Amino acid sequence: MADLTTHIGSLTLRNPVMTASGTFGYGLEYADLVDLGQLGGVIVKGTTLHPRQGNPYPRMAETARGMLNCVGLQNRGVDYFCGHIYPQVQSLPTQVVVNVSGNSPGDYAECARRVGELEHIHAIELNISCPNVKHGGMAFGTSAEGAASVVRAVRRVYGKTLIVKLSPNVTSITDIALAAEAEGADAVSLINTLMGMAIDIERRRRVLSIGTGGLSGPCVKPVALSMVWQVAHAVRIPVVGLGGISSAADAGVPARGSHGGGDRDGQFRGSRHRPQGGPGDRPVPGTPRLWLCKGYSRHMRIDIITVLPPLIEGFLRESILGRAQKKGLVQIHVHNLRDYTLDKWRRVDDYPFGGSAGMVMQCEPIDRCISALKAERHYDEVIFTAPDGERFDQPMANSLSLCENIIILCGHYKGIDYRIREHLVTKEVSIGDYVLTGGELAAAVMTDAIVRVLPGAIGDEQSALTDSFQDHLLEAPVYTRPADYKGWKVPDILLSGHEARIKEWQLQQSLERTRRLRPDLLGPEADTKGRTRGHHG
Repeated sequence: MADLTTHIGSLTLRNPVMTASGTFGYGLEYADLVDLGQLGGVIVKGTTLHPRQGNPYPRMAETARGMLNCVGLQNRGVDYFCGHIYPQVQSLPTQVVVNVSGNSPGDYAECARRVGELEHIHAIELNISCPNVKHGGMAFGTSAEGAASVVRAVRRVYGKTLIVKLSPNVTSITDIALAAEAEGADAVSLINTLMGMAIDIERRRRVLSIGTGGLSGPCVKPVALSMVWQVAHAVRIPVVGLGGISSAADAGVPARGSHGGGDRDGQFRGSRHRPQGGPGDRPVPGTPRLWLCKGYSRHMRIDIITVLPPLIEGFLRESILGRAQKKGLVQIHVHNLRDYTLDKWRRVDDYPFGGSAGMVMQCEPIDRCISALKAERHYDEVIFTAPDGERFDQPMANSLSLCENIIILCGHYKGIDYRIREHLVTKEVSIGDYVLTGGELAAAVMTDAIVRVLPGAIGDEQSALTDSFQDHLLEAPVYTRPADYKGWKVPDILLSGHEARIKEWQLQQSLERTRRLRPDLLGPEADTKGRTRGHHG
């Protein structure tokens, strides 16, 4: 039998096959499925000096023969790894390599130093290539100077095998590899993920929460091969090849000094991961949704017709509505119906035929106003706020946000001449089973709900998409720091760093809260688990 023993610095592997960081957790998760003793080594998921929550959901998206992710190095920090994970992995029947990342050379160095104190961890992989964090990561791997600064700082405090993971999102990967070698790297690994983006063209939003993510999977293999070949001919240290590897044949990189690595996307192939993550991202038929695309330039216009403009004007100038108008995402115009009457007293109401109590808004001023607006542009909807209209909800808000121009006619007094509803109004909407003095409050509610889901309207672009009602579910409980306040503790699952289990917990919480508080949202078609029949995922 051939001797496949492989040496990287002082690290000895029984064979050159390792799992790529991020694909295999800590190895423990797959111990029942894979004989870990058959592997040369396991490179565990990224570890940082301090705990990281990662990026907001959604964080994954399928592509042609690959996937995009923007997880963002979610982990519980090096102290947790040393105290809780290391006791479990130190006895694995293979070499364990810890992937180390940070926000600064000092963070990298301190994290590496603490890992270096662990007796049975003989190597680290220095991640200067993660594209999914705002600070650190790839920022150090895009220049020879940045790479050198991190490797230099780590080498001062870490004496075991040092592998430096390189980014493909650079102009010259060989220069960066040479800089890492010069500062004391025992090997380089490449490539990490390619920067990419996914757009939902129907909803006109970007799929991932931060816009871009790292592309991995079989589709990146040609790029990986090219860069491994370049680097292997430039450096004298071993080169660990990864990216797009899904078979033994893929791992046969024809370059001197290179070794086969794990499939950066190996655990994704054949799975049923969805482009969206978290219960707030589970699409429901009939619920239009927008995903933000940077640079998207569609503008919306909302014209509100009222007899009392002061009731609504102040509201429209503040908060999200005000900012959306300043950004040019929406134009909101308030029209005083009294400007369209020919009555010298500016009256817009009259007594109803038949002798009923109350006053009714007249036909003529409303027709005059709507006709004037229609003469200037096409309107997708002319909406009348009425207590007997269709119930306003989140799916309707999402749908109306797709419109280019809409008119909202605020009812007042006893209502409006019914001929307006018959001939000019295209949609009648109610915000609840009660009667207001006027439709201005209803118009404000509708406008706010519509505008906040427009691309770019809110600072956290995914916040609106994970709100209650977006998927006919109430939102799962949310928590923030500190994790323990007055003995009130955040659920352990949210601190675990296990993305799949967190998503499942959030979904179950949403389902449970919806069943308990708003069972009507699930409808008669919900099965015993609360999911809608015919909807999978």
